[in-house]
Amino acid sequence: LLTPTAQASTSSHTNNWAVILSSSRYWFNYRHTTNALSIYKVLLDNGFENDRIILMLADEYAVNARNPFVNKLLQKNGKSLYDSDIEIDYRGEDVTALELVNVLTGNVGNSHQSNKPVLQSDRDSNILIYWTGHGGDQFFKFQDVEEIMAVDIAAIFRQMYLNGMYKEILFLSDTCQAFTLGDKIDAPNITKIGSSLIGESSYAHGTNQELGLSVIERYTHAFAERVGRGGHYMTETIQAGMIDPYN
Repeated sequence: LLTPTAQASTSSHTNNWAVILSSSRYWFNYRHTTNALSIYKVLLDNGFENDRIILMLADEYAVNARNPFVNKLLQKNGKSLYDSDIEIDYRGEDVTALELVNVLTGNVGNSHQSNKPVLQSDRDSNILIYWTGHGGDQFFKFQDVEEIMAVDIAAIFRQMYLNGMYKEILFLSDTCQAFTLGDKIDAPNITKIGSSLIGESSYAHGTNQELGLSVIERYTHAFAERVGRGGHYMTETIQAGMIDPYN
């Protein structure tokens, strides 16, 4: 579930960025938005500034008519992830494959949303890219209407490298057959982590009886629980902190 495309750089970086994406809509995909918000909250709680996080949510279930908890998105513990701290940069129909490409490549000119943020990272930036939604063998879906393929993902990262947009990237995906999304990546200094291998599913976790559905995916829940504790967990290697506990 873990592959670095090159040995990690030993020199220090000067800034951090994150792009967090939930690409699903419709009520039964509630957990994908809470996946994204769980990662978002972990970053905020550990010192990230909102202006260094680009948050893309294809649906906001907090205001869905089927939600019995108005203006709330529940975690497994019953607390809401949806509050005044959230800054959603792309929502609803703005969340498309094209806009994701523009965000990751820092391409304001081609964006249909010229007032929306894109990555402004540089050669000294470390970037976390987290995706959650529906996918399969070397493809990832956007709102059940379009897909981005592994070859496209590889091309995006190659362009980011050529543009001098990162020192290291951690690409974390939680979807069925997640690890195959990185099969074609050849740009250096990118670590790929997927919640599932080829032929495997990514499983839901934490059913809420009043909602009638699960509130998070199993891998994202375990990751957020562990990393969110801070302390010595924040100094672990990626293998020790993000792979070994879930094997």
